Amino acid sequence: MGRLKKYSLIRRINVQKARSKKRNNGDDLPITDDAYDLEDEEAAETVLKNLLKMLVIESEPKIVEKLSQWEQKLQETEERIQHLIDINETSKPDKCLEGDLLPPSQHGKHLSKSLLHDEYVSLRITNYLRATKFQVTPRLVKEYFEKHILPELYIDRAQTISLTTSRCWMKKMGFNYKRYKKGVYVDGHEREDVIVYRREFLQKIEEYNRLMPKWNDINCEIYEEPNLLTGEKKHLLITYNECVFHANDGTREFWGPEEKQLLRKKGLGKGLHVSEFLTETIRQLKDEEEKQE
Repeated sequence: MGRLKKYSLIRRINVQKARSKKRNNGDDLPITDDAYDLEDEEAAETVLKNLLKMLVIESEPKIVEKLSQWEQKLQETEERIQHLIDINETSKPDKCLEGDLLPPSQHGKHLSKSLLHDEYVSLRITNYLRATKFQVTPRLVKEYFEKHILPELYIDRAQTISLTTSRCWMKKMGFNYKRYKKGVYVDGHEREDVIVYRREFLQKIEEYNRLMPKWNDINCEIYEEPNLLTGEKKHLLITYNECVFHANDGTREFWGPEEKQLLRKKGLGKGLHVSEFLTETIRQLKDEEEKQE
Protein backbone atom coordinates (compact mmCIF):
# COMPACT_ATOMS: atom_id res chain seq x y z
CA MET A 1 0.00 0.00 0.00
CA GLY A 2 1.23 3.51 -0.76
CA ARG A 3 2.59 5.75 1.97
CA LEU A 4 -0.07 8.43 1.44
CA LYS A 5 -2.95 5.96 1.74
CA LYS A 6 -1.40 4.47 4.87
CA TYR A 7 -0.95 7.94 6.39
CA SER A 8 -4.57 8.89 5.63
CA LEU A 9 -5.93 5.71 7.20
CA ILE A 10 -3.87 6.23 10.39
CA ARG A 11 -5.21 9.77 10.73
CA ARG A 12 -8.78 8.55 10.41
CA ILE A 13 -8.21 5.93 13.11
CA ASN A 14 -6.72 8.54 15.49
CA VAL A 15 -9.60 10.94 14.85
CA GLN A 16 -12.10 8.20 15.58
CA LYS A 17 -10.35 7.36 18.87
CA ALA A 18 -10.30 11.03 19.93
CA ARG A 19 -14.00 11.45 19.21
CA SER A 20 -14.92 8.42 21.26
CA LYS A 21 -12.81 9.74 24.24
CA LYS A 22 -14.43 13.15 23.94
CA ARG A 23 -17.85 11.54 23.92
CA ASN A 24 -17.05 9.60 27.10
CA ASN A 25 -15.64 12.68 28.93
CA GLY A 26 -18.56 14.90 27.94
CA ASP A 27 -16.32 17.46 26.27
CA ASP A 28 -18.15 19.58 23.72
CA LEU A 29 -15.05 21.09 22.10
CA PRO A 30 -14.87 20.51 18.36
CA ILE A 31 -12.42 17.94 17.24
CA THR A 32 -10.52 18.30 13.94
CA ASP A 33 -8.01 16.11 12.17
CA ASP A 34 -5.19 18.44 13.24
CA ALA A 35 -6.04 18.11 16.96
CA TYR A 36 -4.35 14.71 17.23
CA ASP A 37 -0.92 13.38 16.45
CA LEU A 38 -0.18 10.27 14.49
CA GLU A 39 0.14 7.41 16.90
CA ASP A 40 -0.53 3.75 17.19
CA GLU A 41 1.02 3.10 13.78
CA GLU A 42 1.42 -0.55 14.63
CA ALA A 43 -2.28 -0.86 15.45
CA ALA A 44 -3.15 0.73 12.11
CA GLU A 45 -0.92 -1.68 10.25
CA THR A 46 -2.58 -4.59 12.05
CA VAL A 47 -5.99 -3.33 11.00
CA LEU A 48 -4.80 -2.98 7.41
CA LYS A 49 -3.44 -6.52 7.35
CA ASN A 50 -6.72 -7.88 8.68
CA LEU A 51 -8.64 -5.96 6.03
CA LEU A 52 -6.39 -7.35 3.31
CA LYS A 53 -6.90 -10.89 4.59
CA MET A 54 -10.67 -10.41 4.52
CA LEU A 55 -10.50 -9.14 0.93
CA VAL A 56 -8.37 -12.10 -0.14
CA ILE A 57 -10.70 -14.61 1.55
CA GLU A 58 -13.79 -13.06 -0.08
CA SER A 59 -12.28 -12.83 -3.57
CA GLU A 60 -10.32 -16.09 -3.45
CA PRO A 61 -13.04 -18.31 -5.08
CA LYS A 62 -13.39 -15.90 -8.01
CA ILE A 63 -9.62 -15.68 -8.46
CA VAL A 64 -9.29 -19.46 -8.34
CA GLU A 65 -12.08 -19.82 -10.92
CA LYS A 66 -10.44 -17.30 -13.25
CA LEU A 67 -7.07 -19.00 -12.92
CA SER A 68 -8.68 -22.36 -13.69
CA GLN A 69 -10.32 -20.96 -16.85
CA TRP A 70 -7.06 -19.41 -18.03
CA GLU A 71 -5.20 -22.64 -17.37
CA GLN A 72 -7.77 -24.61 -19.39
CA LYS A 73 -7.59 -22.18 -22.33
CA LEU A 74 -3.80 -22.32 -22.25
CA GLN A 75 -3.88 -26.11 -22.34
CA GLU A 76 -6.29 -26.13 -25.31
CA THR A 77 -4.07 -23.69 -27.19
CA GLU A 78 -0.99 -25.82 -26.55
CA GLU A 79 -2.81 -28.94 -27.79
CA ARG A 80 -3.91 -27.16 -30.97
CA ILE A 81 -0.40 -25.89 -31.66
CA GLN A 82 1.02 -29.37 -31.14
CA HIS A 83 -1.60 -30.81 -33.51
CA LEU A 84 -0.63 -28.31 -36.24
CA ILE A 85 3.04 -29.12 -35.72
CA ASP A 86 2.33 -32.85 -36.09
CA ILE A 87 0.39 -32.26 -39.32
CA ASN A 88 3.20 -30.13 -40.73
CA GLU A 89 5.81 -32.75 -39.88
CA THR A 90 3.82 -35.62 -41.40
CA SER A 91 3.08 -33.68 -44.62
CA LYS A 92 6.71 -32.62 -45.04
CA PRO A 93 8.53 -34.79 -47.62
CA ASP A 94 11.22 -37.04 -46.23
CA LYS A 95 13.71 -36.29 -48.94
CA CYS A 96 14.69 -33.19 -50.87
CA LEU A 97 16.56 -32.70 -54.08
CA GLU A 98 19.96 -31.11 -54.34
CA GLY A 99 20.04 -27.47 -53.35
CA ASP A 100 17.33 -27.90 -50.67
CA LEU A 101 14.59 -28.05 -53.29
CA LEU A 102 11.37 -30.00 -52.88
CA PRO A 103 10.82 -32.95 -55.22
CA PRO A 104 8.48 -32.42 -58.20
CA SER A 105 4.76 -32.85 -57.59
CA GLN A 106 3.19 -36.21 -58.44
CA HIS A 107 -0.27 -34.69 -58.77
CA GLY A 108 -2.15 -36.17 -61.75
CA LYS A 109 0.48 -38.88 -62.35
CA HIS A 110 -1.38 -41.69 -60.64
CA LEU A 111 -2.95 -44.62 -62.48
CA SER A 112 -6.53 -43.40 -62.02
CA LYS A 113 -7.03 -41.71 -65.40
CA SER A 114 -10.12 -40.99 -67.45
CA LEU A 115 -11.55 -43.86 -69.48
CA LEU A 116 -11.72 -41.45 -72.40
CA HIS A 117 -7.92 -41.78 -72.68
CA ASP A 118 -8.50 -45.34 -73.81
CA GLU A 119 -8.40 -45.40 -77.61
CA TYR A 120 -11.23 -47.94 -77.89
CA VAL A 121 -13.56 -45.99 -75.59
CA SER A 122 -12.76 -42.70 -77.31
CA LEU A 123 -13.47 -44.20 -80.75
CA ARG A 124 -16.80 -45.70 -79.67
CA ILE A 125 -17.97 -42.45 -78.08
CA THR A 126 -16.92 -40.44 -81.14
CA ASN A 127 -18.80 -42.74 -83.52
CA TYR A 128 -21.92 -42.60 -81.35
CA LEU A 129 -21.86 -38.78 -81.23
CA ARG A 130 -21.47 -38.51 -84.99
CA ALA A 131 -24.28 -41.01 -85.60
CA THR A 132 -26.81 -39.24 -83.37
CA LYS A 133 -25.59 -35.64 -83.90
CA PHE A 134 -28.24 -33.12 -82.86
CA GLN A 135 -30.42 -35.63 -80.96
CA VAL A 136 -27.69 -36.64 -78.50
CA THR A 137 -27.75 -35.60 -74.83
CA PRO A 138 -25.42 -36.28 -71.87
CA ARG A 139 -27.94 -38.78 -70.48
CA LEU A 140 -27.99 -40.74 -73.76
CA VAL A 141 -24.19 -40.84 -73.81
CA LYS A 142 -24.22 -42.16 -70.23
CA GLU A 143 -26.76 -44.89 -71.11
CA TYR A 144 -24.82 -45.89 -74.22
CA PHE A 145 -21.64 -46.16 -72.16
CA GLU A 146 -23.37 -48.37 -69.57
CA LYS A 147 -25.15 -50.68 -72.03
CA HIS A 148 -22.54 -51.15 -74.76
CA ILE A 149 -19.05 -50.11 -73.69
CA LEU A 150 -18.88 -51.34 -70.08
CA PRO A 151 -19.93 -54.95 -70.91
CA GLU A 152 -17.32 -55.13 -73.66
CA LEU A 153 -14.63 -53.98 -71.21
CA TYR A 154 -15.81 -56.51 -68.58
CA ILE A 155 -16.35 -53.71 -66.07
CA ASP A 156 -19.06 -53.80 -63.45
CA ARG A 157 -21.95 -51.52 -64.34
CA ALA A 158 -21.86 -50.03 -60.86
CA GLN A 159 -18.62 -48.31 -61.88
CA THR A 160 -20.32 -45.98 -64.32
CA ILE A 161 -19.89 -42.28 -65.11
CA SER A 162 -21.96 -39.32 -63.94
CA LEU A 163 -23.86 -36.84 -66.07
CA THR A 164 -21.16 -34.25 -65.37
CA THR A 165 -18.48 -36.60 -66.72
CA SER A 166 -20.64 -37.34 -69.75
CA ARG A 167 -21.00 -33.62 -70.41
CA CYS A 168 -17.23 -33.12 -70.12
CA TRP A 169 -16.62 -35.94 -72.60
CA MET A 170 -18.98 -34.33 -75.12
CA LYS A 171 -17.15 -31.00 -74.82
CA LYS A 172 -13.80 -32.72 -75.36
CA MET A 173 -15.25 -34.31 -78.50
CA GLY A 174 -16.28 -30.89 -79.84
CA PHE A 175 -19.99 -30.97 -78.92
CA ASN A 176 -21.30 -27.81 -77.22
CA TYR A 177 -24.75 -26.82 -76.00
CA LYS A 178 -26.12 -23.93 -78.13
CA ARG A 179 -29.33 -22.40 -79.40
CA TYR A 180 -30.87 -23.02 -82.80
CA LYS A 181 -30.20 -20.31 -85.38
CA LYS A 182 -31.49 -19.97 -88.92
CA GLY A 183 -28.22 -18.76 -90.39
CA VAL A 184 -24.92 -20.60 -90.41
CA TYR A 185 -21.81 -18.45 -90.13
CA VAL A 186 -18.37 -19.90 -90.73
CA ASP A 187 -15.39 -17.62 -90.25
CA GLY A 188 -12.80 -18.53 -92.87
CA HIS A 189 -10.88 -15.24 -92.94
CA GLU A 190 -7.83 -16.75 -91.29
CA ARG A 191 -7.52 -19.79 -93.53
CA GLU A 192 -4.13 -20.12 -95.19
CA ASP A 193 -5.49 -19.98 -98.75
CA VAL A 194 -7.69 -16.98 -97.91
CA ILE A 195 -4.72 -15.10 -96.43
CA VAL A 196 -2.64 -15.73 -99.57
CA TYR A 197 -5.51 -14.64 -101.87
CA ARG A 198 -6.13 -11.49 -99.82
CA ARG A 199 -2.47 -10.49 -100.00
CA GLU A 200 -2.39 -10.97 -103.80
CA PHE A 201 -5.68 -9.09 -104.26
CA LEU A 202 -4.45 -6.05 -102.32
CA GLN A 203 -1.26 -5.93 -104.38
CA LYS A 204 -3.28 -5.95 -107.62
CA ILE A 205 -5.64 -3.23 -106.41
CA GLU A 206 -2.64 -1.09 -105.44
CA GLU A 207 -1.27 -1.43 -108.96
CA TYR A 208 -4.62 -0.55 -110.57
CA ASN A 209 -5.19 2.38 -108.23
CA ARG A 210 -2.54 4.39 -110.07
CA LEU A 211 -4.57 4.03 -113.29
CA MET A 212 -7.91 5.12 -111.77
CA PRO A 213 -9.31 8.65 -111.47
CA LYS A 214 -9.60 10.05 -107.96
CA TRP A 215 -13.16 10.85 -106.89
CA ASN A 216 -14.16 13.64 -104.52
CA ASP A 217 -16.97 12.49 -102.24
CA ILE A 218 -17.78 16.04 -101.09
CA ASN A 219 -18.37 17.66 -104.48
CA CYS A 220 -19.24 14.36 -106.21
CA GLU A 221 -16.84 14.96 -109.08
CA ILE A 222 -13.46 13.82 -110.31
CA TYR A 223 -10.70 15.98 -108.91
CA GLU A 224 -7.65 14.15 -110.28
CA GLU A 225 -7.13 12.22 -113.49
CA PRO A 226 -4.51 9.47 -113.62
CA ASN A 227 -1.11 10.14 -115.23
CA LEU A 228 -1.04 7.50 -117.96
CA LEU A 229 2.13 6.41 -119.66
CA THR A 230 2.40 5.30 -123.28
CA GLY A 231 0.27 2.19 -123.82
CA GLU A 232 -1.62 2.50 -120.54
CA LYS A 233 -5.40 2.88 -120.33
CA LYS A 234 -7.68 4.40 -117.78
CA HIS A 235 -9.21 1.90 -115.34
CA LEU A 236 -12.56 2.26 -113.59
CA LEU A 237 -13.59 0.43 -110.43
CA ILE A 238 -16.90 -1.39 -110.99
CA THR A 239 -18.77 -2.82 -107.99
CA TYR A 240 -21.79 -5.08 -107.86
CA ASN A 241 -24.66 -4.40 -105.48
CA GLU A 242 -27.90 -6.27 -104.93
CA CYS A 243 -30.81 -6.10 -102.50
CA VAL A 244 -34.33 -7.43 -102.04
CA PHE A 245 -37.39 -5.25 -101.33
CA HIS A 246 -40.49 -6.79 -99.75
CA ALA A 247 -44.08 -5.61 -99.96
CA ASN A 248 -44.45 -5.37 -96.18
CA ASP A 249 -41.23 -3.50 -95.57
CA GLY A 250 -41.61 -0.41 -93.45
CA THR A 251 -40.06 1.64 -90.72
CA ARG A 252 -39.72 0.09 -87.29
CA GLU A 253 -40.25 3.38 -85.45
CA PHE A 254 -43.37 5.55 -85.75
CA TRP A 255 -45.40 8.22 -83.97
CA GLY A 256 -48.83 7.22 -82.72
CA PRO A 257 -51.40 7.72 -79.98
CA GLU A 258 -50.95 6.18 -76.57
CA GLU A 259 -52.30 2.68 -75.94
CA LYS A 260 -52.49 2.08 -79.69
CA GLN A 261 -50.30 -0.27 -81.68
CA LEU A 262 -49.68 -0.39 -85.41
CA LEU A 263 -50.85 -3.69 -86.88
CA ARG A 264 -48.60 -5.07 -89.59
CA LYS A 265 -49.32 -7.88 -91.98
CA LYS A 266 -47.74 -11.20 -91.15
CA GLY A 267 -44.85 -12.25 -93.31
CA LEU A 268 -42.57 -10.24 -95.55
CA GLY A 269 -44.85 -10.28 -98.58
CA LYS A 270 -43.77 -10.42 -102.21
CA GLY A 271 -40.14 -9.64 -102.89
CA LEU A 272 -38.39 -7.69 -105.64
CA HIS A 273 -34.74 -8.43 -106.35
CA VAL A 274 -32.70 -5.47 -107.63
CA SER A 275 -29.08 -5.67 -108.76
CA GLU A 276 -26.82 -3.10 -110.39
CA PHE A 277 -23.23 -2.57 -111.49
CA LEU A 278 -22.04 0.72 -110.01
CA THR A 279 -19.15 3.04 -110.88
CA GLU A 280 -17.88 6.29 -109.40
CA THR A 281 -18.01 8.20 -112.67
CA ILE A 282 -21.22 7.22 -114.54
CA ARG A 283 -23.26 5.77 -111.67
CA GLN A 284 -25.21 2.67 -112.81
CA LEU A 285 -23.66 0.73 -115.64
CA LYS A 286 -26.27 0.30 -118.43
CA ASP A 287 -26.26 -1.02 -121.96
CA GLU A 288 -27.70 0.78 -125.00
CA GLU A 289 -31.18 -0.78 -124.74
CA GLU A 290 -31.60 0.31 -121.14
CA LYS A 291 -30.50 3.83 -122.03
CA GLN A 292 -33.11 4.10 -124.80
CA GLU A 293 -35.87 2.98 -122.47
